[in-house]
Amino acid sequence: MDKSEQAEVALSNKVEDPVKPITTEELDDDPVFSKNEQSDIKRLIDRSLIVITGLMYMIAILDRANLGNAAIAGMSEDLGLGSAIVIDAIKQSLIALVLFITYVLFQPPATLLVRKFGPRFFLPTICLCWGIVTDGVGGYAGWRWIFIIEGLCTCVVSALGAVFMVPFPDQLLEKEKFWPTFLKKEEIEFVVRCINKDRNDAFADVWSWKKWASSGLDPKVWSFALIFIFTNSQGYAVAYFLPIILRQTLGFSLLKAQCLSAPPYVFTAVMTLIVPWIGDHYHIRGPLLAANAVMGLIALPIIGWAKGPAVRYFGTFLVAASGNVATPLGMAYQANNIRGHWKRKFCSATLVGSGAGIGAITGTLIFRSQDAPEYRPRLYGCITCNLLVILFVSINTMYFRHQNRLADKHGEVLEGETSFRYTI
Repeated sequence: MDKSEQAEVALSNKVEDPVKPITTEELDDDPVFSKNEQSDIKRLIDRSLIVITGLMYMIAILDRANLGNAAIAGMSEDLGLGSAIVIDAIKQSLIALVLFITYVLFQPPATLLVRKFGPRFFLPTICLCWGIVTDGVGGYAGWRWIFIIEGLCTCVVSALGAVFMVPFPDQLLEKEKFWPTFLKKEEIEFVVRCINKDRNDAFADVWSWKKWASSGLDPKVWSFALIFIFTNSQGYAVAYFLPIILRQTLGFSLLKAQCLSAPPYVFTAVMTLIVPWIGDHYHIRGPLLAANAVMGLIALPIIGWAKGPAVRYFGTFLVAASGNVATPLGMAYQANNIRGHWKRKFCSATLVGSGAGIGAITGTLIFRSQDAPEYRPRLYGCITCNLLVILFVSINTMYFRHQNRLADKHGEVLEGETSFRYTI
């Protein structure tokens, strides 16, 4: 029996032991690789996965979030949506809304298809299709070139995804010909052991509609979706309408509005790296989501009621960060507190589909022409969303703490796994 087989036997014995949960030290203990070797493998996987999936996510956001820039660059006049200065916000909102109807409807089957066909085929394919559609609206007006260039970039990223995207670990073991060159067989087996130590579901269960649909009976699934709806309502409201806010509300020229819409997202990018790192380091999610919502509660009144464009522009930095940093936090919050292959698929569908989709629809509809140029109802709506995020995170935190105490003191089994504990 080689070391890998011995490791699997040891892990099996540990997972089946109902007496005590697996400790952090035991998670890092592996009979084949030292801790330094484990760190090297994990960093290699992180570099390979995060770069290409990050590029895909970035290009997907850019492709659908530049509607505001296109609007003030001439799209509104060409398409009868008003002028670059006086934009019909209702028509603008409806244009953004129609995208997210199919976005929501296709999210549940998409989470199943990516498991069936694997991420290496499925994700680059839908990325390419999105790039072709975006590129197809191109013309010669300046605002159209926004979509042309983004469509071409999306197609390029899809090609990179087809080359560098890595299948699921269990699929790599089942189909040896798909092993990536940067991982050896024993390293893939180590990844599988790590997943099984953490949540014991590295290999997919047999597909069952009942098992998948019954996941919807868990209130936690919907609490995560609601939190994502509230955070995305603010995030998409800012993404679609920040250039319009700078142009109409703060009175900047076209060139200044286009240029000034970028710095808030530079700040957001930095915060998106720092805040999730804090969450990983201290193993917390909910408190950071709540703190992020508090930042939104501070920023929104600054934009709406502060005196002077400079101070109000500062508020856009905070509100952009508040609306977007919540995305990785919310995804990690859900992923850390859900176990089971098909339950995680269901939860991903509700999180990204109803959460991001419905949140985006809400975010686009809270802008109304009659509220210009201050758009105060938009501010009230976003403030309410932040308050609701704090409420739901607080409820989850109290519930998770209570369940973890029951598991530690009385041996309560959480999510069908003795070693599982909720992440606060």
